[in-house]
Amino acid sequence: MHGEDPAELRAWQEQTGVVFGPKDGSGNNPYYGLPLEPLMFVYEASQRIGAPPEVILALWAKEAACSMGEIEGTLRDGVAVTASTPELAKAAVRSFLYFRLFRLDHFTAYLPGDKDNVLDSDASKQEPAFLRAIEGLPQYDSEGAKVMADTVNQELTVTGGPGDYTVTPSEEFYIKTLILYYQHFSDIGSNSFPQMGDTEPSTTLNYMQWNMGTGRFGEFLSDINGRFGNTSNAADIENWALHTQPDFTKPDWAQPRVNAIKFGQYVQAYALLFDGICAPSDVIETGSANVLIDSD
Repeated sequence: MHGEDPAELRAWQEQTGVVFGPKDGSGNNPYYGLPLEPLMFVYEASQRIGAPPEVILALWAKEAACSMGEIEGTLRDGVAVTASTPELAKAAVRSFLYFRLFRLDHFTAYLPGDKDNVLDSDASKQEPAFLRAIEGLPQYDSEGAKVMADTVNQELTVTGGPGDYTVTPSEEFYIKTLILYYQHFSDIGSNSFPQMGDTEPSTTLNYMQWNMGTGRFGEFLSDINGRFGNTSNAADIENWALHTQPDFTKPDWAQPRVNAIKFGQYVQAYALLFDGICAPSDVIETGSANVLIDSD
């Protein structure tokens, strides 16, 4: 995505009808309310694993932009929790932060909800769920997963107790969490689907899988392949899903497509930001990036 022209981003918006909202934050605007501290965490995480920072930031912003502003408070004041041991206090707060600040339930123990999953209140289930999720990533063997889990947990400081504790994350805790965040996204992107042939989903199309779940994403691909007379290829699917205007009056997979298109636009906008091609407010006239422009 590096080197995108702002005009290409505007053209994509016109093509799909999915546009950035106004600078007051009432719509889809990738710069509104974006704190500086998370940008530093994203950049550091990306450098350590060779990942595009714009993709990590787009994932985080699309999932939990409204909670990014809470990070400073957790670094300063920690999170209060009641638990029977310091270890369980760590596990409970880690999972709470993953849920609250990242919408990252994959690395937690959770219960299915009517619309969204619900964090399991039994703190004893959190550490095993965390370790299992890391073990499921191709970057780690069993021993490597334990090391990664331990290094994340070491960045949580527990004070107080017994019973009532305060758990304070470090900046390094957030950086390592973002590494896991991207590794999980990258892992599901390696899933294969017959409708895609030998081609893995693009970053933007993979967000549909991330957002919908692998099962529903497979149903989506089968449906679209049928519309093309069972002769579609990856390029056909990508073009229809991401470069035509979703129609909410038809069974058109409109909302998942809009979500993915927004994500892709966020990636392009953040690529411009990280590459320093232009000031963020120049990406789209209604964009607001005063928090970034005025940071000097």
